Amino acid sequence: MRRRTAVFTVRDSDATGLMSTDGTRMAPDRNAERLEPPNPAGPSEPSAASRYAAEIVRGAALERDMRRRDASLSVARGAVFLIGVVAVIGAVTATLPGWSVIPPLLVFLAVAGWHEWIIDQRRVAAARRGVFERHAARLARDGAALPPARLELPREWAATADDLDLSGAGPFFQWLSSARTALGRETLARWLFAVPDLATIERRQACVARLARESAWRDALALAGEQLDHRDAAPAMFVDWATGPQWLARRAWMKWIARGMAVTFPTLGLLAWTGWLAPSSALAAAAIAWLVNTAISVAYSGSIHEIFQEISSESDEVRHYLAMLRVASMLPGDVGPVPNGDSDLRDVAREGIVRLTSLRRALILTRARHDTILAIVHIALQLFVLWEVHLLDRLERWQRRWGSRSPRWFAVIGELEALASLATVAFEQPDWVFPELRDDAREIRAEAIGHPLLPDSMRVANDLVIGPTDRCLLVTGSNMSGKSTLLRSVGVNILLANAGGVVCAARMVLPRCEPATSMHVRDSLTDHVSRFLAELRRLKEIVDRATEARRARRPFVFLLDEVLQGTNSRERRIAVAHVLRRLLSEGAIGAISTHDLELGADPELAKAFTMVHFRETITVEGETRRMTFDYRLRDGLCPTTNALVLLEWVGLGSARHVGTAKDDGPPLR
Repeated sequence: MRRRTAVFTVRDSDATGLMSTDGTRMAPDRNAERLEPPNPAGPSEPSAASRYAAEIVRGAALERDMRRRDASLSVARGAVFLIGVVAVIGAVTATLPGWSVIPPLLVFLAVAGWHEWIIDQRRVAAARRGVFERHAARLARDGAALPPARLELPREWAATADDLDLSGAGPFFQWLSSARTALGRETLARWLFAVPDLATIERRQACVARLARESAWRDALALAGEQLDHRDAAPAMFVDWATGPQWLARRAWMKWIARGMAVTFPTLGLLAWTGWLAPSSALAAAAIAWLVNTAISVAYSGSIHEIFQEISSESDEVRHYLAMLRVASMLPGDVGPVPNGDSDLRDVAREGIVRLTSLRRALILTRARHDTILAIVHIALQLFVLWEVHLLDRLERWQRRWGSRSPRWFAVIGELEALASLATVAFEQPDWVFPELRDDAREIRAEAIGHPLLPDSMRVANDLVIGPTDRCLLVTGSNMSGKSTLLRSVGVNILLANAGGVVCAARMVLPRCEPATSMHVRDSLTDHVSRFLAELRRLKEIVDRATEARRARRPFVFLLDEVLQGTNSRERRIAVAHVLRRLLSEGAIGAISTHDLELGADPELAKAFTMVHFRETITVEGETRRMTFDYRLRDGLCPTTNALVLLEWVGLGSARHVGTAKDDGPPLR
C-alpha cells in the first residue's frame, strides 16, 4: 500500500483558487508485523499489467493480420466467382466442356469456407482484445472504459449497495465483476451480501486461490462469455420450460392415438396385401384414421407449433452457453468441489453439455416444417402418423428426465464467473490477503486496510479496530479528510470477505457479518419524504436488524456516515446519541463519522467511543496557502477544521471577520 498526500493551493493573486495534486509517494507506516500470505498469482506468473499489455498488443496484431487476410480472400472469392460465371457461360454456349464448371465451383466453395473461418477468427481476435482491454482498464481503475454492471438487487440489499457504490452501474461492482452474463453478476452479488457458513467461505477461498494461477482458463471463460452479454433472459426462460408442466401429460390420450396411428396404416396395408382384409375395407379404415389425424392436427397443431417455437428459440439462445460449459468442463482438476459442496463443477458441466446437445438434435426434426421440400414430408407424416405428437413426446421425455437438473447446469456458469471475478482480483493484486473469518471473533481488526477502488499510487492504508460489542469507533475530521472513504473501505472489504475473495489489507480478522450502512440517504419529492425523515427510517431499519441479529446470536456491524444532517445541531446530537445507545445495547459493533466534535463529549457515549480522526495541515508560504491531507488515521478527536478555509478557496472570500464591527473583506485576491 502506498500513501498519497493531497495538496490544495490558494494564491492571493487568484480569487478562484487553484487545486493541484502532489504526486509524492510516502512509505507505508506499518508498526505491526505484516503476515505474508502465499502469492495467489504464483511466482511464475508475469505481473497483471505486463500480461495485459502484451495480450492487447498481440491481439491487435492478430486482428490486423485477419483483416488483411479477409480483404485478400474477398478479392479471391470475387475472382473465382467471375471465373465460374465464365465457365457457366462457356458450358451453356458449348465453347467449353460441361465439366469445366466443376473446378471453379470446388475452388469457390473452398475459398468461401476459408473466408468464413477467417471472418470468425477476426471476430474472436477482436473479442479477445476487448477482454484484455477491460482487464487493463479495471487494473487502472478506469471506470469509464468498463461496461456498466446492470445489476438489480433485492430491496433488503439496495440501501447498503447504494452506500457502497454497488447498485446500478456502481463503480465498485463494475470494477469487481468480470462476469459477462446476468447469471455471473447475480451470483457474485449474492455471495457479497448473503453471509454463508465458514466451510463455504473456506471452499470459495481455496477455489479463488487456485484459479488466480489459471490465467489461460479465466481468459477462455471470459472469451466464451462475450457472445452472451446481451442474452441475459434466455436461461431463465429455458429453465421455466424445462422445469414446468408438460403439455402432453394433460392429454395422454393423444399420445396413445399417435402410437396407434404409427401401426394402423402399415397394418391395414399388410392385411389388404395378404387378403385378410378387403381392399375397400382397408381404404375405409384408412380414411377414418386419416380424418381422425386431420381433426387432431387442425385442433392442436397450432398449440404444438407454439411449443416447438418456444423451445427452439430458447434452445438457440442456450446453445451460446454451451461454450461456457465446455470451458467449465476443463476446470483444473485440483480446484475442488463447488463452493456449496454438493457436487463437482466439471461433472455438472459435462452432463449439461451432453444433455443440451441431445435436446438440440431432437429439435432439428421440428424445424423440417420450415423447409420448402421437407415441409411436404412433414405434413404427410403428420396426417398419417401424427408426427408432431411423436416429436413433442420425445421432447417431453427429455423434459421429464433432465428438466429438473437444468437449473444446476446454468448455476455452474454463474458460480464460475463469480469465482473467476474474485480470482482475477487476486491475480491483479498479489499483495492483498484472504481474511480470517472466525465465529468467535467479536471485533473487526484490520492492518493496512484501504479502499479497493483507489490505485496503489493513491491508496493510504490505515490500521483500525471496530468493536468489541460495547465499543463504537468515532471517526472525526475535516471536510475531504477521508472519513467516508474509511467507512466504505471497511464495508466493501467485509463484502469481499463474505464472497471468499481477497481483501485490500495486509491482514484482516473479522466475524461473519453483513454491514448495515447509512451514507447516501436522499429525500423524495414524490413520496413527500424529507432527507431527515428518510435518514430516520433508514436508522430504524438498522436498529431493527440489529435486534434481529441479537436474537439470532449473529454479529452485526453498522457504518454511519454524517447521519441526521437535516436538523439543528442540538437535536441532531441528541438523536444520534440515542440511536448509538440503541445499537450498542443490541450488541452491535460499528463506526460513525461526524463533523460534530461535541458528540464525543457526551459523558455516557464517551465511555463507549474509540476516538480516531483525520486532519489537514495548512501552511503559508509567502502569498500561497497550502492545505495538505495525508489521510492517516490518528487517535483522539480532530483538533482542526477547514470549512472557512474551503469557503475562501472556492472564491467566496474570507469569512474571518464576518459578523464583526470591522470587515476588511477577503484578504486573498
